[in-house]
Amino acid sequence: VTLLSLLCARSLARTGPVPLGGAHYAQRLVEKRMAMAREGAATLAARLQFACEAAGLAFSLRHEEGDALELLERAAAHHDITVLPRGAWFDQALVLPPGEAEARARRITMPGLLLVAPGFKRPAALHFLHEGDAASGAALKRFLDLQLLRDLPLTITALDVPGAATALADAVALASARGRQVRAGHPLLEADEPAPQMALGATT
Repeated sequence: VTLLSLLCARSLARTGPVPLGGAHYAQRLVEKRMAMAREGAATLAARLQFACEAAGLAFSLRHEEGDALELLERAAAHHDITVLPRGAWFDQALVLPPGEAEARARRITMPGLLLVAPGFKRPAALHFLHEGDAASGAALKRFLDLQLLRDLPLTITALDVPGAATALADAVALASARGRQVRAGHPLLEADEPAPQMALGATT
């Protein structure tokens, strides 16, 4: 686990228009914001370090300052999953309108990035939609290798595309060989048809 703290220097440096002669005070404000953000990052790192040690997880610490979105894209490209609390992403140490940080976070889309909101509830089961191609097979293998939520039942469903039935059978066999409680899902789905909803606790 890599504990990564990012300070968006560009956001923290924004002060808006200042009156004549106010540049000195604007710079002091920026320095104060940076100090607050660094202190918050250090506090959070200590909490995460304690949590990792308690869970027996190997971890490393990284702190970077610059354009946070560029730094995040670079980090996400080198990790299987990047966990990002939505409310703690943009404009650290600045006051944003309610919901603005979450709205900005929702606009981020990049491969390998998982947004997890504070208070995230542990799911009761997992569903993997297999698109019948090599990319889906590779994604499933990476997920199984991570051994995340391995105690939860896993359903794998395939799209109605050429070779999907074989890909689905292979995927179920792979997950089963990795010790997963797995089953094939509903009959093959059309590519533009959503998966049928099942009530929690329902069995088929």
